[in-house]
Amino acid sequence: MAPSPKQTERSPLLVTVTETDDPERNGNDALQESRESSQGEKKTPNMLIIFPAITIGIFLAAADSTIALVSYATISSELDALNLASWIMTAYALTLASIQPLYGKLCDIFGRKECLLAAYVLFALGCLVCGFARSIEELIAARVLQAAGGAGLGTVVSILLTGLVPLEDRGVWQAVVSVVYSLGAGLGAPLGGLLTASVGWRWAFFGQVPLCVIAIAVISVCLDGDIGRPVDSGERGAEDMLAKLRRVDFLGSASLIIMIAAFMFGLDRGSNVSWAVPETYGSFLVSGLAALWFFYVEMRVAREPILPIASTFSAELLPIYSSAFLVFFAIVALDFVLPLYYQVKDQLGPQQASLYMLPAIVGGVVSSVLTGFWMRHTGQYYWALMLVSVLQITGGIFAYLWSGPAGESTTGLIISQAVAEFGIGNSVVSGLIALISNGPSTNIAVMTAMYFAFRNLGSVLGVSVVSTVIQQTLRDILTVELQKYDNLDVGKIVDEVRKSLESLQTLDPEIAALVRRSYGQAMNKGFLLILVVSVAAAIPALKIRGGKKRRSP
Repeated sequence: MAPSPKQTERSPLLVTVTETDDPERNGNDALQESRESSQGEKKTPNMLIIFPAITIGIFLAAADSTIALVSYATISSELDALNLASWIMTAYALTLASIQPLYGKLCDIFGRKECLLAAYVLFALGCLVCGFARSIEELIAARVLQAAGGAGLGTVVSILLTGLVPLEDRGVWQAVVSVVYSLGAGLGAPLGGLLTASVGWRWAFFGQVPLCVIAIAVISVCLDGDIGRPVDSGERGAEDMLAKLRRVDFLGSASLIIMIAAFMFGLDRGSNVSWAVPETYGSFLVSGLAALWFFYVEMRVAREPILPIASTFSAELLPIYSSAFLVFFAIVALDFVLPLYYQVKDQLGPQQASLYMLPAIVGGVVSSVLTGFWMRHTGQYYWALMLVSVLQITGGIFAYLWSGPAGESTTGLIISQAVAEFGIGNSVVSGLIALISNGPSTNIAVMTAMYFAFRNLGSVLGVSVVSTVIQQTLRDILTVELQKYDNLDVGKIVDEVRKSLESLQTLDPEIAALVRRSYGQAMNKGFLLILVVSVAAAIPALKIRGGKKRRSP
């Protein structure tokens, strides 16, 4: 008996697929339509109710990726661990990058609705634990739990939307989602700063729990449990829980987490302790072995790998993933360094520093909307991605020059961030459209999850590597400069100013000014690295296929 037709993740739930203007896709869409005709009618969700509920997740996940950008110095100083401040963000982004690939396959196995509800529950629990954290270690652990849910909030919602709208309208819908994402990512830092300066940083986490509860209630009632899940056969659809768990690539996921976490720990130990101690080079060794084991598992062992090697490293998809990785490496690192610069060099509080980020928020939102309509009317995602490269390189040049070589200008740095974020608002729309246009229609969930994973892995390494460069440079400069003064405990001062900015208030004004200048020099090296990565991001973008010709009206 022939198997029943298979529904793909591209199958729209609200409208009938019509032939597009792209001849390369007409065959796939026609085949998809014929498959859908035999599936029967699906329960249509009320988009006026369900869309806000599911996009709350996009907003919260994006906000939490930046919520500590402005306030991390205050949080870590209060917990007496400024030298570990980057881990407040790194732990979150690291977990996102490690778990997101798994969500793509989990959606196919357990269903979109179930995965989204589980993500909301994990995220809400993580927010509660963050708010009650008593030490930097507890806060970092809570951020891991929070990110385990946040990985699903961003990924599963995007996978859901590929089934809710047709391809020709996806650019506009993705623009709407990107506006929500940009608002979340943009407002996360200012809101975190405002709450930190007013009622305390803990409420930046507590305040998200009620929104999660509302979203859980609405999704539970209004969203179809079988929405968008592919079913290979009657037997596959009736699998028990044990059979479903056997399909999950736990071994690959565990080795991926170990690989990334060990590498990040090595960077942290190298910059804060020494590059020659066993815990530093031992971590890099563990990371390398885990990487070898991970690729072996994905190619030889896993029944359904979280990283399909053939498609991930194909000529069509690898440039898209590589470009996204480097683009987000640069922008998140820039967003991480600038608030610290304002607080150290301009002596601003978190609330004031957060206001300096508002032009970048506006730039990202406007860019997302414009790009969405551009995609709908022209389909030229290639040229949109080229514009991303130009804007990000320009922003990187401004940040580097106006933090030292061309003088120090706070206004110039605000402009540099706004220019770079205008490019990112474009990237979050055009990058995903390029992915959907180049990838196989039967693997959209896994492809989308991998795309988000590469973006967040870039964010992880961006913050960690640039923070490592800054901390190492700062330590080297201060060690040399402070030795010129008599009767100073150089080691103690270097250790204290790298742990807490409040320690600057206890120093002699001349020494405090020296420390601030040294911070500025160290951060300028960080901006230089961001510029280099921005230039590197343009190389794979040039190799992205398709999206050059204007779609016929």
